[in-house]
Amino acid sequence: MNLSTGKLETTLTNDFSTASLPSNQTLFADTMTNNPPIDYSMLKELILAFPDIVKCEGESRCFDLLEHHLHVLTEYRKSLSQDEDRREMEEFRRILLSTLHQSEFGKYVWDKPRGYAGDFVTQEMIWFGRTGGSEYRYRGTTEVGKLLTSLTLDTENCKANEERINRLRTILSGNVNKIASIACGSCIELWQLADTIKENTCDIFLLDQDEGALNRAQERIGHPSGCSITFNNENILRFITRNNKQNVLSNQDIIYAFGLFDYFKKDTCVKIVKALWKSVAPNGMLLTTNAHPSNPTRLWMEYAGDWFLDYKDEQTMYDLTEGLSDIYDVRLSIDRFGVYQYLEIIKRN
Repeated sequence: MNLSTGKLETTLTNDFSTASLPSNQTLFADTMTNNPPIDYSMLKELILAFPDIVKCEGESRCFDLLEHHLHVLTEYRKSLSQDEDRREMEEFRRILLSTLHQSEFGKYVWDKPRGYAGDFVTQEMIWFGRTGGSEYRYRGTTEVGKLLTSLTLDTENCKANEERINRLRTILSGNVNKIASIACGSCIELWQLADTIKENTCDIFLLDQDEGALNRAQERIGHPSGCSITFNNENILRFITRNNKQNVLSNQDIIYAFGLFDYFKKDTCVKIVKALWKSVAPNGMLLTTNAHPSNPTRLWMEYAGDWFLDYKDEQTMYDLTEGLSDIYDVRLSIDRFGVYQYLEIIKRN
């Protein structure tokens, strides 16, 4: 296929002359009609041409092309009703899914072998893919699939996942002795526990309903000197109910739940916050995250990965603190990628 041919009509000013597209066809539809702005068959051809484009212009060119097309589709999506969006997603998947599933990461997220897309294996795929080199980054059944994994790892959502771990490591390196992680996964932030926790002694409570995640955490963390670690395999909501009645955790310097609230509605999250808050020590902190509705990778996650989150805006995040007593401060921030909000609730001394 000739990489130098192909006329492309775009809604934005970009030079796509090297994209692998047949002549006399367009990737972008007429924006004056109600038709979808992207021809998915043409997008599929473009994605299949990525290995050739890499040879000519490098992988960054492929990322720019894919990101631009997803941005155009994201803007178009805002005008769709719920039913229209569902039909658009079905058409996207009908044409593109067989190609996208050549990516090991994309196929794993779609299959959800542990029951949901964002499990501990997914988190490790992102972490190793972004920090472990090409051995982990380029994984798939074809060259196209390997590139799709790599390109996905450079999306804002995956960057935000890496930063979330590093940010948590920084927080845990402070003056904290009693730590509880709710829905802990494999605890990547604690894999270098001796370097992360500066105190000589610490008491750590790890809760997850996935026994495999806890086994993996125990394998990676081990038994550091001076640290007492409890690995608790229990249904998360059942534990929350039990803690609300019995205060099982009791006086933690920090309790954190990263990724948990993404899968629950506001009312359930309010109950979780209330139940955990009673176990935060004076001067302690309850820290949680939730994806923001403007997540730049949202369409790619939902259309290609069937990965849906319960997005919450800023006001909803503040509402999670309703009814809490002894609050010293509440801080809400969003990461530099526009993906995760961090809610820090500090208890009065």
